[in-house]
Amino acid sequence: REGERIKALATAALRSIPSYCFGEVALLKALERGMQSRESLRQMPHRPMYMLAYWSYLWNMAASARIRIYGARKVVKGDIVCTDSRATVGRQPEINVTIVTKKDISKGRFSILDVVLPLPGKGKPLLLPSNKVGDYLKELIKSEGMGAAIGEQVKVDPKKDRGRQYEGLFRHLMIKPTDFDWKVLKYQNEEDIQVGYEEHSDFFKVPETISANYDSRHGLRRGLQMRFTLPAAAFATSLLREVTKESVHPTRHCEMRGA
Repeated sequence: REGERIKALATAALRSIPSYCFGEVALLKALERGMQSRESLRQMPHRPMYMLAYWSYLWNMAASARIRIYGARKVVKGDIVCTDSRATVGRQPEINVTIVTKKDISKGRFSILDVVLPLPGKGKPLLLPSNKVGDYLKELIKSEGMGAAIGEQVKVDPKKDRGRQYEGLFRHLMIKPTDFDWKVLKYQNEEDIQVGYEEHSDFFKVPETISANYDSRHGLRRGLQMRFTLPAAAFATSLLREVTKESVHPTRHCEMRGA
């Protein structure tokens, strides 16, 4: 009965989903044919990309929980922190980490920039924070039915394992940009935004980031030009969202253009 219900839902979804959504169409067609969920996922093109996106979704949920529960300013007991000063996020996420203790906090050994969270995936044992964030992530993974897919949780004994080094897949909770610089530009028409372009090589031009708003007092537009460097896999849109306190969704840009 459940199988027939899934087939019917898949058929209904196929009627309304755009044909250019190749991955979703392939998944729904497989479900419509009666394939099991895991086998249906294997029918999707670029499957690793979808899997990484899902793992990132779990990580983002955990990151939001960490900031919501403990804030974004200091390390707390039970946090996972990076102990490898050469480690970077992105292309090579395997880094050495340890669990923060009371002694670490009293001696000021780590900062919020050292805090990392586990990236579920690849079937590796998962080291969770030894605090409320770890409890949240455990319940999240359980509710998603992903426990078996990501491996067992690493068991940590705070007394025996104090200072122990662990290796796994992690991402930093917060990143501090380098080479940060900014200035305000004035321009009259939207076409004048080309003034923000700068040659970065002989082959292509990269636009400077400009967030514009209308200044009615002087009849001029003002643009914020920002320059900064981020490590691989850290997104400039996230930084812009924090600076401007505005949504970076494409629909928001359309609304601003039409205003």
